[in-house]
Amino acid sequence: MCSSGIEPDCRRGVTASLLHEESPGDILDSAPAAAGELRTVTADIEVASAAIRDTYAPAKLEVGLGTRDFELDLRRFRPIGIELSLMSVGAEINLTAPPSPHHYVVAIPVSGSVTADVRSRSHTLSREAGIVISPNQPVFFTDWTADYRHLCIRISKERVNSALSLMLRRPVAQHAEFAFPLDVSAPRSRPLMRALELAALEMLEDDRSAARAVMASSISQLVINSLLLSQDHSYAEELRNPLVDPDSPEALRAAQRFIIDHAGEPITVADIANAASVSIRALEEGFARYLHVPPMGYLRDIRLVQAHEELCRSTPEATTVRAIAERWGFRHAGRFSTIYRERFGVSPSDELRGRSVEARHSA
Repeated sequence: MCSSGIEPDCRRGVTASLLHEESPGDILDSAPAAAGELRTVTADIEVASAAIRDTYAPAKLEVGLGTRDFELDLRRFRPIGIELSLMSVGAEINLTAPPSPHHYVVAIPVSGSVTADVRSRSHTLSREAGIVISPNQPVFFTDWTADYRHLCIRISKERVNSALSLMLRRPVAQHAEFAFPLDVSAPRSRPLMRALELAALEMLEDDRSAARAVMASSISQLVINSLLLSQDHSYAEELRNPLVDPDSPEALRAAQRFIIDHAGEPITVADIANAASVSIRALEEGFARYLHVPPMGYLRDIRLVQAHEELCRSTPEATTVRAIAERWGFRHAGRFSTIYRERFGVSPSDELRGRSVEARHSA
């Protein structure tokens, strides 16, 4: 037990020891083939490039001259709302990754090292240091050592936006831009690493029941929430100080709170104005000035985010799109489907059906 006189040294010892603990990547790397796992082992550059494209994003793969040891070993585990994979190539390569518009990618090395260049800055990835790639962010990888192997987590932009909207208790207009370097050894990263350990263990489970699928979805949500809370990004300050605008009137904040708390109820603009103790005109002017959306538009966005969250947690065996839509105030199924697809890039029926597919995924 540390005494007060040597506490700083003890803290350093604890931090150092964490670097040698089993990581999420170690859990998967040492595991035998899991149910639903896809594995690609190939020395063919074209086949390897196609596998990388399907798993991450389109990329340009270049193998060094004279390298004979190139062999892609790519393990892709069944999706549970997020996608996990392990990759190594056994040789020194260069990899150019164009921007992916629809996904965040987190890379956490298991062994070896590589240099990642983004926006004229270089970062060395090692067992203690990973990266978070935001949508539309191109990355160039060099100095890829032959023993480099990483755990990769791919998360859809829509799921991150949805989680962020719930945390902020308001819709977000732009996706979050994360800090590129990820300090795996930092104390603030421990919740993320613990969540990833749960996700890794879940990937190895054989249970494909609907109940298990709901739990797996909850674990994936925990990973997303942990990433948002542990890594710096463009909304991090607002998460720490959650008021939309510290200079906005208290009446506006009261109106927002009322909308969020009663989003599942048939409230009107008059109800919102009464809750904020202002006239309807003053309410509309406040929303236009500070939030750039009318009160009922704000209510619709909150309801849409809540419906999305429920669809992501549910399966077709447990509920229907219509039931969820009506629970959140969307009475017209066709209109709900249209605005849902516009916001999240997929129809609500496909979103719900996807939960069932994930539960049954075996190939």
